Amino acid sequence: MTGGGGPAEVRALTVRLVAAIMVVVVALSFLFACGNVWLLALRLGVPVHVAP
Repeated sequence: MTGGGGPAEVRALTVRLVAAIMVVVVALSFLFACGNVWLLALRLGVPVHVAP
């Protein structure tokens, strides 16, 4: 294999890379949002077992 893929292979790789980056960004945003809401609930005095 020489790795000299054509335009279709480059396009497929680009689409997969962009989709993977989008999934990572959405997942991290969700995790950080949940963490912030949990900390806010704790600061407001919500019991730990109810906060999450």
